[in-house]
Amino acid sequence: MHKSHKSLKQVSPDSATRRSDASLLRGSERESICTREWSQTHVDCFRVLVGTWNMNGTVPRSKVFPFADILTSEPEPSPNFSSSSRSSSSTIHRTKNHSKSNMIAIGCQEARYTRAFKSWLDECLKHYESEGYALVHVVHMGSLTMVLLASWWMIPDISLQSGFATKNIFNRVFGNKGAVYASVRYKHLSILFVNCHFSAHQERVAERRNDYKKLSTKINMQFPLNDTTTKQQQQDGEDDLKQKFDHIFWFGDLNYRINGTRSMVDLLLKRNDQEVMLSNDQLIAEMKREHVLSGFQESEILFPPSYKFDTYKQKQGSRWSCRRVAPCPTTDFQFGCGANVYDTSNKCRIPSWTDRILYCTRGLADEDGSETGGAGIECESYLCALDVMDSDHKPVFGQYIVPLKTDGRK
Repeated sequence: MHKSHKSLKQVSPDSATRRSDASLLRGSERESICTREWSQTHVDCFRVLVGTWNMNGTVPRSKVFPFADILTSEPEPSPNFSSSSRSSSSTIHRTKNHSKSNMIAIGCQEARYTRAFKSWLDECLKHYESEGYALVHVVHMGSLTMVLLASWWMIPDISLQSGFATKNIFNRVFGNKGAVYASVRYKHLSILFVNCHFSAHQERVAERRNDYKKLSTKINMQFPLNDTTTKQQQQDGEDDLKQKFDHIFWFGDLNYRINGTRSMVDLLLKRNDQEVMLSNDQLIAEMKREHVLSGFQESEILFPPSYKFDTYKQKQGSRWSCRRVAPCPTTDFQFGCGANVYDTSNKCRIPSWTDRILYCTRGLADEDGSETGGAGIECESYLCALDVMDSDHKPVFGQYIVPLKTDGRK
């Protein structure tokens, strides 16, 4: 069932429902923070942190989001993948430390909305509050959850509209696949955040294509027609949706796989041959054919496939025990050490980049007139958290510089 802003009391205690109230920071402390950070508003851009994590129905041991530690520092990228193997129109900056993000959007899939999950979520919100962020909104449907936060000084200028979209009536009940979204307006700028979960399994590329078409159309129908939009354009979904917002971030477990066999992908991983794996990535192929996410961009992938890892549970302090012990007859490769071991179950899933973050900007084009989509957004980092071992997916996150003005503004 959809949880809107009105239902925040179900997410956390009363203290957490009032995180957008700056009065929680009192006296000279609040005045100092607001005065220092307010100066940052007089610039033509701000930073947005986007994270996605398929939680596999587990409640993390950690009391904070796996993305919390990168608010002030950036984990080192995996040394096994080089940036020279794939070109990208997006600029990627590698620095020792992140500059602090001004807005945060975190999407979770397969997040069971249990009492334990709500307790964990409340602890996460308390942590972010201590870092100077206010809760903007929490939207939940079935096993999909999205949390939006922003710096305190941004709150007076933020308004939003949120909701959810499902593939069919069964997903409306069970909510395993679909999308939750939030349209955020900061001053004059509009940003759409979409957290989605597409159909699973290696061979279901066409079904994932249909998922995107249905979900983008349903989300598009939730927003009113503008002066340049016809009803037919609105029903077409994707193109019109991109014209209604200055920026769109589309992220989640898109479930696209690497074409090939397990033994082939294991060999490529062992050789650190990222270029060949990316050339067989289903999402990249679908985007090149403009079957899905036309006009969107994805930053350069420098991390190993985020799925599917053996999952571990804690026993007796520092001891770890693998839940899946069945050997995989085709694999002799294990990435890293400890819990970073790709699927050794009888299913023997092919390692893949299922968890992705894509983005676009309205109305930007190259000199030849072709749409570039993400040219207005600059990516500072695009990584995954290999040290998070609670799920069979690794969290993926990116930090982006978002311009306050776009050439496509009407």
